[in-house]
Amino acid sequence: MKKITKTLFFTLFILLSGCMFFTTYGRYYKQAERYYANNDFNKAIEYYIKSINLNLNYEKSINRFEQVVPKAFNYHYEKIKASKLITENFIEIIENYNNFFNLIKKLEKASISKSYLLHINKNIYLEYDQELQKAANFHYKKGLEFMSYTNKENYKSAYKEFVSCENYIKNYKEVEKYLKECKKNSTFNITILDFKNNSRKKYDNIGKSISNKLVSSLSNNNSFIESVDIINRKDVDIIMQQLKLSNSGLIDSPTTELGKLKDIDHIIKGEINTVIINEPKKTTARTRIKNNENNSTKYTQKNNRLEAFVSLEVYLEILDVETSEIINSKTFQSELVNIEEWEERGFHNDKGNTLFENLIATIAINSLLDTRKSRAHFSSDEMLNQVIDDINIKMKNYLIKFYE
Repeated sequence: MKKITKTLFFTLFILLSGCMFFTTYGRYYKQAERYYANNDFNKAIEYYIKSINLNLNYEKSINRFEQVVPKAFNYHYEKIKASKLITENFIEIIENYNNFFNLIKKLEKASISKSYLLHINKNIYLEYDQELQKAANFHYKKGLEFMSYTNKENYKSAYKEFVSCENYIKNYKEVEKYLKECKKNSTFNITILDFKNNSRKKYDNIGKSISNKLVSSLSNNNSFIESVDIINRKDVDIIMQQLKLSNSGLIDSPTTELGKLKDIDHIIKGEINTVIINEPKKTTARTRIKNNENNSTKYTQKNNRLEAFVSLEVYLEILDVETSEIINSKTFQSELVNIEEWEERGFHNDKGNTLFENLIATIAINSLLDTRKSRAHFSSDEMLNQVIDDINIKMKNYLIKFYE
């Protein structure tokens, strides 16, 4: 009896296993058919391969696989051909070639059939190399054209063209030499002065704090420092001493000499127009809660509210040293409101409790009622720092975009 039971169990296991595998490769086949019906030949091939890998003798998937491969190849050939009809459409052309080559790699890896080799255009790789040459040469010539204008903006544009050239063919002609030259000549030398505070005297140092944070955040941004060199403020102070200029004199009078001396292209300065600080103010509304039994005061409920407000407005401008003109400017604003609300209760001696017992009860219940995240009151200085950080992020992003 035990032998019969074991035999039945083993037979049942084999049958269930067979059904499981059939369901899996059959499901892959059906999924492939759906992609095939929608002319998504690449995805169809992917799922036919999955189906065949689970059952190497599954004729439905094998036959359909052989049918879909030439259709997929023809689809890619047509896409490549269509993309070539558009002038200077190199990105799309190369992308279409790469998509086709990725399909070939997928078929090679699957090792199901080598019939796909019959459908590969023998000139496809030669044509691909020719398109790479065209693309690289196009960007190379554009780079040389931009370099001929010999100013920073055009050197920067030339640098981008040579990078694009390198993306198609490494070490194309003299592109490495030109990349170094463009990098050197496209770098902007800037200095960031302490921001002038036109608001409250209590916060005189806020201008220096803002400019220092701005310098720090920009200096730590890799994409920014690739094209911009921030000259240390200490160096600027030395220059100003040499030229016997004050901060106000530097801005109000021509700055060409400063630029020549240190090769500064742009000066970034700012003014703090508004600082509004409403110190944290606590208000309390008291309510006496009566005892229903004898109408005596059961406890006093306090609804507390702590509110503070900080607002900051900063004006920033970028000056061209050579022309002394403002080439860009923007005003940045940020504000922060903090409100905390919580309840307190003060118990009365209506049941003959001792003063100590009432005190313990008050402390215990108030601990439960205080739902504030932090029981340490926020300060206006902390809020001001948060607003400064927000302004700093906005100015940093603005300058990064300007010098892109």
